[in-house]
Amino acid sequence: MNNEKTQMVDLLEAKAKRSTVINKYSKSGFLLGKQLYKNSIFISSEKVEEWKLQGDRVTLTDFNFLKKVQPTPELLIIGMGECLENPYFKIRSLMSDLNVPVEIMTTSAACRTWNVLLSEGRNLFACIKLPN
Repeated sequence: MNNEKTQMVDLLEAKAKRSTVINKYSKSGFLLGKQLYKNSIFISSEKVEEWKLQGDRVTLTDFNFLKKVQPTPELLIIGMGECLENPYFKIRSLMSDLNVPVEIMTTSAACRTWNVLLSEGRNLFACIKLPN
């Protein structure tokens, strides 16, 4: 072996940086790593924040933060609780105006989808409401 330096990638360390994997969720909150979030969450591949909703209903103003997000995510996942009773046309229209691809689903489906797509290294955002 020669003395040339090669760049090594520490796969374990890279995996450890992915602290936004959703380990568990319940009506009590979301567990990401060892951190429990007791509210609805806004999540990206780099960070998790409380998603401050106006009451229990999701409104168009709950997505105002997306106007400032750069670069635009490949996909926005929205988890709306335990069941979908509404097609959410106004939210879909807003996302179309912002050029943000969106998938609206139940909270459980959003958590599963988030983890799968995150493992692919995609540029994602998710807004996930606590289950009802």
